[in-house]
Amino acid sequence: MKISVISRKSDWLGILGSMACLVHCLALPALFYFFQFTLGNHDSLASHLLDYSFAVIATVAVSFAVRKSTSVLVRRVLMISLLFFVGGVLLETWLTNAIVLLHIGSLGLITGHALNIRQTHTSSSHRKSKIPKIQHTTSNAAA
Repeated sequence: MKISVISRKSDWLGILGSMACLVHCLALPALFYFFQFTLGNHDSLASHLLDYSFAVIATVAVSFAVRKSTSVLVRRVLMISLLFFVGGVLLETWLTNAIVLLHIGSLGLITGHALNIRQTHTSSSHRKSKIPKIQHTTSNAAA
């Protein structure tokens, strides 16, 4: 996959990665609850590697999205959300409530990427518009 493709689709990659992480974080505990006798310990290496891969995907998506974003608000939302997300992933082993950081970060990343898509879509559609602006002139009816 070329870097230019990743750069162009970084917001969509970020949204899909964050949504997949939310599904993983919400569905996995339910699956372990229902299949607790057959699956064993859910605190396995594979689960942590999956969490770390979500953190890498989020970091790549945010880095490309921040580079192309012109909005300071979008950049701040993405960076702060990434800090929450990666912090939640890294602290999940030691803190029981770190999952809250992870969920807040995921929701923030989805929101930030959606805002960035909206901002870049509206600004690019205004730039590509070739329709000339019509200037309205007032004419004096009495003259």
